Amino acid sequence: MTGTRAPAARQPRSRREHRCQPARPYCRVCCSIRTAPQRQTLSRSLIPASRSPGAPPLVTPFLEPTVTPLFEDEDGAATMATAASILSPAECAAWIDWGEATGFQLEKHAQTAYIAHRDNGRLAVQSDVVAKAIFDRLMQAGLVPSTVGRLRPSGCNANIRLYKYGQGQRFGRHVDQSNRLSDGSSTEFTVLLYLNEGFRGGETVFYTSHFAATEAYRFTPSAGAVLVHAHGERCLTHEGSEVTQGVKYLLRTDLAYSR
Repeated sequence: MTGTRAPAARQPRSRREHRCQPARPYCRVCCSIRTAPQRQTLSRSLIPASRSPGAPPLVTPFLEPTVTPLFEDEDGAATMATAASILSPAECAAWIDWGEATGFQLEKHAQTAYIAHRDNGRLAVQSDVVAKAIFDRLMQAGLVPSTVGRLRPSGCNANIRLYKYGQGQRFGRHVDQSNRLSDGSSTEFTVLLYLNEGFRGGETVFYTSHFAATEAYRFTPSAGAVLVHAHGERCLTHEGSEVTQGVKYLLRTDLAYSR
């Protein structure tokens, strides 16, 4: 995947356990993590969007997500948060149906010193409309940090990716890189929107370091849930664990920031 690589150095972990290693090529400041406080819930109605034949389904204003901040950096800035019910059952089903009707391209490569093991179906679509709808929903839910350093949020990456993981497929340990978009903004957070449940395995697992067995957090997908986590210099090593039964579907985009 563009913007993803397997790191060669240690990752941030809890403040009690370590300080960031200077050798990490993209970690200029310490990014210790700590449990963050609960945020309030928001309520909006949701009406599934209509769409023309063959077009990807759109997201529209939303349900009642309960936002749970998970980690912050040493300055109190959020680095990971999750919420349930960001997408409705109808939207989740529409994206899955659209993906199966359109067809997935297999993305498969073995781990090297530069890239992580990867084996999954992938389908990408460029859509400013879908990106704005997702961004608006995340903003309304309180899932978009107001600043990253001197940068402010500018929207979601219009490169919308739909992933499919069947039995035996996984995405090995890696970090997500920050990318410069065509408008000059830079991506700072990964946005993962989970479309189904009922499969086994397939958790998104974050680690205290690239080679450690100690987990920082394990997220079990549920239909309609979202996981937002910092990437680039502040990214924790993570993996999409192997699906052992059934099929997992999810959407991927990024939160972008600019001056």
